[in-house]
Amino acid sequence: MNTPDFKDWLPLDYVPQQAELWNTNARFVCVVAPRQSGKSLLCFRKIILAALQRKGRYIYVLPTVNQARKVCWDRMVEMLKPLTSEVYAARKSELAFYFKNGSILTLESGERRERIEGISITGAIIDECSDQLPGLYELSVLPALSQVNNSWCWRVGVPKSNGVGGQDFKEACEKYRLLSECGDGQFAYIHWSYANKDFREIMRTTLDKKGFREQALGKWSTYTGGCYYAFADDNLMTEEYKADPTLPILFGFDFNVDWYSVVVAQYKAGVFHVFDEVRLSNANTRTALDTLVARFGGMSKRYIAYGDAAGRQRQTSADISDYIAIEAEKRIPMKAIFPRSNPSVVYRIERVNSFLRTADGYIRLLIAPKCKYLIKDLFSVTWKEGERTQDKKNPELTHMSDALGYLLVSHEDHEGKNRVIVMRDQEIDHAVAVHRERGGFAAFGQVAVPSGSTTEKMCQRTLSRTVRVPNP
Repeated sequence: MNTPDFKDWLPLDYVPQQAELWNTNARFVCVVAPRQSGKSLLCFRKIILAALQRKGRYIYVLPTVNQARKVCWDRMVEMLKPLTSEVYAARKSELAFYFKNGSILTLESGERRERIEGISITGAIIDECSDQLPGLYELSVLPALSQVNNSWCWRVGVPKSNGVGGQDFKEACEKYRLLSECGDGQFAYIHWSYANKDFREIMRTTLDKKGFREQALGKWSTYTGGCYYAFADDNLMTEEYKADPTLPILFGFDFNVDWYSVVVAQYKAGVFHVFDEVRLSNANTRTALDTLVARFGGMSKRYIAYGDAAGRQRQTSADISDYIAIEAEKRIPMKAIFPRSNPSVVYRIERVNSFLRTADGYIRLLIAPKCKYLIKDLFSVTWKEGERTQDKKNPELTHMSDALGYLLVSHEDHEGKNRVIVMRDQEIDHAVAVHRERGGFAAFGQVAVPSGSTTEKMCQRTLSRTVRVPNP
C-alpha cells in the first residue's frame, strides 16, 4: 500500500506543536488550539492514514450533522484523491468512506450519538469539543473504544468557556495533563497558541476580549456568571442623541405579552446608538406599533424592525402574525427583517459582548442612560447554573437585552447578505399552492386561516402589497 508522506500529501506549513501532536504515541489526547491553527487538517490526515494502515471502524465526530457534511466531507474527498486505488466507495448519503482493506470511516454528529453506541471503534476524533453535548465521550465513545485493543481517541477543540461542552472539555484537558505529567504514556495534553496572523488581527477587531483570548489565542478564560461581562460605563452616552433623519430608525423586538420590549437605535459611522426603549405590559404588536408611531414617527423616512424567528409563528391576534402586522403598517414606512432560524443563545450574547467592546478595546455600541431596562439587563442577566442559557427566574429581566441581541445579530447578517430574510415571492406562492391543494386552510406568514374568509383576503392583500420582494 502506497501511503503519502505527511509533508508531501498536501502543502502544510506546520509548527512544532503540530508536529508534537502528529508524532505522539499516546492513545488518548486532548488538543487545545485557536481557530485557523491547522488542527482540523491534522486530524483529517490522522484518521485517514489510520484507516489505511489498520483495518477497523473509525469515526470523526462534529457537534451537528450539517457541520460533518459541510466542514469535513468535501475536504476529505479532496484529500483521498491521491489514494483512489485504496478507496472502495465514498457514499455521501451515509457520510461514509469504505476502504479496500476493510476499514470504514464515518462522519458522525454528537447530536445523534445513538449511531455511535453499540459498535466497536478502532479510532475516533472528536472535534469542536467545547460545543459537543456533555457526556458524549464517557457515555457513547469510550464504551465503543473499549471493545477494541489499542484503540485511540483525540479530543480536539477551541477553548470556549460558554460552550455547551466547554466545562467538560476543560476538565478532560486538566485530567489528561496531570496523567501525562505523572508519566502515563497513554495520555497526552497538547496546547498551541499558533494561528494565522491575518486572521488573528481580524478577530482582534471583531471579538470581545474574552472571545479573542479563547478563539484567537487558544487560552481558557475564567467563566463568570454575568452574561454581558463586556458592558461598562463607557458604553453609556455622555450627550443626548439626536436622531439623524437621513438614516433608518432600527427597532429590535422581543415579542412577549409581559413584557413586550423594543429597543430603538441608529447605526452611524460603524457604531450602534441605542437612544430609546419601549416596554409595555399586556401588549401585542398592534399596540406596540401604535406607541412606536406616536413616539418615533417623522424622525426618519425609513424604519426597520428586527426580531427572532419565532415572530413568524406568533400571533398578535387571532388572524395575523407579528411580522405581517409590521409589514402592513402604513403610518410609517416599515420593513421587517428576521432570521429563518435563531442562532444559539450563547452566540447571540457573545455577539452583543463583541459590540460592547472588541478585544482591542473598540466600542461599537453606545446606550442612552434613559434606557434603564436595557441597562439593568446588561448589569443583571446571568447564566443559568450548570447550563449555557440565561437564567430567566426573574420575569423582569432578559426581554430588553434579547431585543438588543436580535437587532444586532440580524442587522449584521442582513448587511452581509447572510441568513436573514424577508418574506419572498416563492414562500407566498407556496402558501397559496398549499391552500389550493388542501382546500380548507392557507398558510400566510406561517399563520393558518380559514379558506375564503375575510382574514384570508386581508392576508392576501397584505402579502401582495407590502411583503413581496424579488426572489433571490
